[in-house]
Amino acid sequence: MVGTISIPAISIEYPILEKVTTKSLKVAIVYLTGPGINKVGNTVLQGHNYRNGTMFSNLEKLKNGDKIYITDESKTKVTYEVYDNFSAEATDTSFYNRDTAGLREVTLSTCTNDSVIRTIILAKEVKE
Repeated sequence: MVGTISIPAISIEYPILEKVTTKSLKVAIVYLTGPGINKVGNTVLQGHNYRNGTMFSNLEKLKNGDKIYITDESKTKVTYEVYDNFSAEATDTSFYNRDTAGLREVTLSTCTNDSVIRTIILAKEVKE
């Protein structure tokens, strides 16, 4: 486990696991790519879209301004604020590597029910 993620607007709190495997995606949110949990730059996290409302199944309900809280292994908690919510083809990773102007950002990704399109959430660090 490399951290935890909490998103009050959609009532979720899950561990973040370091390795993307079929098994890890079934039980947690996984670190996909980027500098690391709560590091400067864009960190990409991925989670399943279960039909029962768990994991990242309600990402599309997030709105600009909603908060995401990520706590890393050292127990540092960083608050991120959603600033974009869009759909992308499953093969599109163009937004994974982007200039964050020296800030911490997080990208959340989940597939839709047909696995062809992904729901993407972009959020940046805010000081509370």
